[in-house]
Amino acid sequence: MGAQIIYLDNAATSFPKPEAVYVFMDQFYRRAGVNPGRSGYDLCIEAGQLVEDTRRLLAGFFGLRDPHHLTFAYNSTDALNLAIFGSCGRVITPSPPPWSTTR
Repeated sequence: MGAQIIYLDNAATSFPKPEAVYVFMDQFYRRAGVNPGRSGYDLCIEAGQLVEDTRRLLAGFFGLRDPHHLTFAYNSTDALNLAIFGSCGRVITPSPPPWSTTR
């Protein structure tokens, strides 16, 4: 690639991603890149199952008894708004806290 990239905007996304992420996402989009929960056809159900499997894995990682106590958000702003305006218990944030929470 030439010059080394030093990426300082980690609040928006992470770069570069681990190779396993690129491989998985490439395979997913080529095979079943549909919106989960939007319909009842096979690929949509498969995508929805992937979301639920991920929810269970993350719930176990964070020590949650009920995977449905884990909420996914579109992005960090959406997640922060959910946490700040509708907190339903424990909220996990990075340290230091995101800039938008201190405004």
